[in-house]
Amino acid sequence: MLDLPAADLVTVVRTAFEGVFALPVAEARPTGARSSAVSSTLVAITGAWSGAVIVDVPPAFAALLAGRRFGLDPVRVGDGHIAEALTELAIRIGADLETRLDPPCRCSLPTTLEHRDPDAAPPGTAIVRDLCFEVELPTGSARLRVLVAERDAPLAAAREAA
Repeated sequence: MLDLPAADLVTVVRTAFEGVFALPVAEARPTGARSSAVSSTLVAITGAWSGAVIVDVPPAFAALLAGRRFGLDPVRVGDGHIAEALTELAIRIGADLETRLDPPCRCSLPTTLEHRDPDAAPPGTAIVRDLCFEVELPTGSARLRVLVAERDAPLAAAREAA
């Protein structure tokens, strides 16, 4: 069971986001409206606690963030730039989260998820934290989601055996 207050996870995300993109980010209330298209990156954590951190960003915002990260106009940003920028964010969140969990825990290499259903948890897991963040931009605000999925070992083992 994830034994980490939501406020600590908010701090982890804010620190990572501001470190990667040099933009302030604030926790926001979920709107209930979710984009069917998201750019997603997952970092798995295994050990004393097992699960994953998933970063979901709408494509236009992902392109803007990647452009900012690499000094490119967002229209010139490719899928590789987006994947690399979101990967860096997910790695920082996962690594910081790893230090706050009971040892031993290890982060996996990141995985870019294509065509991910934004409401679905990875197989064998359940979403235990679903946080929304907002960034104020000159053109308006943009949102991202950070999810923490926890692996239920007995449930996952039963599914894999089936």
